[in-house]
Amino acid sequence: MGKDVYGGKVVAQLYNRGVRAGALGLMVNSVVSGLVSYCNERLARWVGCQKRLWGGMNFLLAVCHVKTMVVTHMARSEPEFTKATPTSSVDDLAFATFAILGAPLVVSVVSLLSGQWDSLMGGGNMPAFAVGAATAAFSGIIAFTMLPSPPPNVLTKAGGGGMH
Repeated sequence: MGKDVYGGKVVAQLYNRGVRAGALGLMVNSVVSGLVSYCNERLARWVGCQKRLWGGMNFLLAVCHVKTMVVTHMARSEPEFTKATPTSSVDDLAFATFAILGAPLVVSVVSLLSGQWDSLMGGGNMPAFAVGAATAAFSGIIAFTMLPSPPPNVLTKAGGGGMH
């Protein structure tokens, strides 16, 4: 947030504002993750099975990664980028993306090697989000096409325990 959305340089005022905004977004992300984790079993029943929940959440993760790239592009396209805080539309979309990301992160994680990938591609977070979006979409396709579907009565007989 500090660098890619707020356009600040490390330790500068604008960068620090972005870091604070990102921290608030991560706090909301954690709250959403907690709520989704609490409702995980009910969500699996609602969508029909764990396979559909995992696959759907991977597609949501892919959408969120793409939204992150859109937010970064919107911020960098603003005339005041690196001079003033982003417009409220950019800030709101970034915050909403943080919040929504809390749901898919409960059932899947796509962060392996992101720092190394970003460094290899010249810095910034765009390469990792692009790889994350592609990986999450691929995982969603795999979930829907290759994972077996449990019999319909399995989730109704399960007595707690969650998906872990």
